[in-house]
Amino acid sequence: LPTLSKNTTPLVFMTILIKYLNNNHNISVVSLRDREVHSIFNIPGVRVILLGEKSFYDKLKYLNKLNYDIILSSLFQADVLASVLSGSCKKISMVRADILMNYIYDKGKITGPLMYFIHAISLSQFDSIFALTYHNAKRLIFCKKNKIKIIRNFINEPSVKNTILNNDQVLRLLSVGHLSSRKGIFDLVEIVGGLLSENFNIKLTILGEGPLEQKIRNYI
Repeated sequence: LPTLSKNTTPLVFMTILIKYLNNNHNISVVSLRDREVHSIFNIPGVRVILLGEKSFYDKLKYLNKLNYDIILSSLFQADVLASVLSGSCKKISMVRADILMNYIYDKGKITGPLMYFIHAISLSQFDSIFALTYHNAKRLIFCKKNKIKIIRNFINEPSVKNTILNNDQVLRLLSVGHLSSRKGIFDLVEIVGGLLSENFNIKLTILGEGPLEQKIRNYI
């Protein structure tokens, strides 16, 4: 991962995976930017490698010396570096969002598309890529289709049923994520507010933190 110091979704996912695999596998966790170990990885038997002080070339040189069978990486910097590592190991990554639109949103209309292009080329060197939606998968323009596995938001779709609520039943909504404009969280709050003003029986629970937290609290 680029860093172990932020509680990102890939970090939480990999922590769970590591705890599941740790008894039967030798696992190393590599941080490309950190210089101190994050407390979340105080897992016995797991080796944490910090490469924050090394240049890109030195990171590549160091990792190529390791003996590994599988590389699981996520996010731009980690995927780019993993894509150029030598050896016959299996490389796996995950795409959780529309990477083109995210880069444009975060980096602008010039740098964003360039980063997307570089990331898409890097992902083409992986053996498997997991995407959460078909739309996200379409952004993997250089990857062969047989390398892409779509897991639609971790929901078993056949089990999801349309339900008609009675007037006295409450429609309960749950939002979990970063409270930022990119996530559209305030749009959701405004929509629910509009429905409540029309006397709809609805309840929204929000779990998360971010720059829009105070704005949401003030609106509520």
